[in-house]
Amino acid sequence: MPSSTSPRVAARARIRAMRSNSESWVAIRSVIRPVRVSVRAGGLMRYGDMAARRTRPAWPAVLVGGSAAFWNHTGTSSTAVMYGCGPWRRRKRMTDNLFRPEVQQARETAWLGATRLPSPRIAWPMTLLSLALLLCVAAFLTFGQYVRKVRVQGLLVPSQGLLAGVAPSDGMVTRVRVEEGDLVDARQPLIEIVSSIESPRWSSGDAGAAVAGQIERQRALIEADMDMLESIRARDARALDERISALRGELDAAQRTLQLRERQARLAQTLLARVRPLQHERIVSDVQIAQYEADATEAGAAAEQARQTRSQAGRRLAEAEADLAALRTNTQLRSHDLQRRLAGLSRDAARNAAEGGALVRAPKRGVVSGLAVDAGQSVARGQRLFSLIPEGAALRAELWAPSDAIGELSPGTRVALRYRAFPFRRYGVQSGRVLSVSRSALSPEEIRRRNGMKIDAPAYRVLVVLDPQIDRGSGRALPLRASMHLDADLLLERRRLYEYMLFPSTSRSGA
Repeated sequence: MPSSTSPRVAARARIRAMRSNSESWVAIRSVIRPVRVSVRAGGLMRYGDMAARRTRPAWPAVLVGGSAAFWNHTGTSSTAVMYGCGPWRRRKRMTDNLFRPEVQQARETAWLGATRLPSPRIAWPMTLLSLALLLCVAAFLTFGQYVRKVRVQGLLVPSQGLLAGVAPSDGMVTRVRVEEGDLVDARQPLIEIVSSIESPRWSSGDAGAAVAGQIERQRALIEADMDMLESIRARDARALDERISALRGELDAAQRTLQLRERQARLAQTLLARVRPLQHERIVSDVQIAQYEADATEAGAAAEQARQTRSQAGRRLAEAEADLAALRTNTQLRSHDLQRRLAGLSRDAARNAAEGGALVRAPKRGVVSGLAVDAGQSVARGQRLFSLIPEGAALRAELWAPSDAIGELSPGTRVALRYRAFPFRRYGVQSGRVLSVSRSALSPEEIRRRNGMKIDAPAYRVLVVLDPQIDRGSGRALPLRASMHLDADLLLERRRLYEYMLFPSTSRSGA
């Protein structure tokens, strides 16, 4: 076997010589081309594998009888491979096949073309669309909100309440003095009602007028008794005042007399005490001493009598003052009795007037709303005749919330309002905020008597202050009126969607 350098030199010389011979050059290219094709197809050379054995490619050494010899240099050994060129037959190789079976298989199936993984044209648009949808879902979870709400019913009421005028008795409306929307003053007559009773027992035929005459006569008698009682009281009081004045003068005189008598008694006692020592010296006789003792005794008796006189004058004065107080008390009692009788007559007169006719007045200054009767219409006792909105009263929403919504409801909670008279799909959803919540629930019957609403269970009264109620389409204010019914959503809790999903137990306010 030749050395590792001389074959290379000889092969190069041989190749230069063969380039002039077209047939030999074609034979060499027919040997080299399969090697290149097999390498391009992914096969590896069994001998001369440069990646595994770090060898140089084989070089053609000799061309003998139309055969090309290639030497494979591995650094340690050389192997010769002989290929037939052109029409000559292929000589027997000195070793096994030059290529791996996979390379041969690849050469056999090369006409099928290279394996490719095609990418459809819609792949990139679908990828971008998926990313956009993913971003939208992330933004929705981040900025989207979950709102827990409770739907309730209610109506609009004035802030100072809706005043109602009712019929005081059964009868017929004879005259209506106002119209819907009129501004009236307090105590202004609004509606006249007549309910007279005809009776054959009275000559006039009108029982109400006869009863009214009787009441007026009794009223005149009672007023006369009251005047007489007042004159008698004044006369008796004047007499007692004069008596009291005289008794006070007597009391003052008795007091002065008593003081004088007491002074005389003290002087008599002092004189007697001074002359007694003179009796032992025989300067004063016993008879004179007895005379002094008699004078002292007489002065003491006079003082005692004056004391009794003063006491009697004081008692008479006290009796006179007591008589004056009793006169005043009795006169007052009799006056009260007459006044009660007069009040009873007034009540009878009012009842008779109510049964025969009544005049309904405005309880307060305001605007007439909901006029429910006309002239000639019959009414029953307690029937509503009209409603009165106080002047300057703002409209508020009166809602009735169940007990399960009261726990998280507080002043300031936002409320979404939908008026039944203004469909929200056209006029939009209005807003407001809670002003106050009642501390106790009202029964369905109490709610029905209050505003006529039908509630199935006890509910709490919730007052809502209205925000500017604007028509979303035109931008004008909604023409709201009292007693308009509405549906409301109490926004109890407002949370982000990711908070609701990740932290379901955490609570946040809906204000």
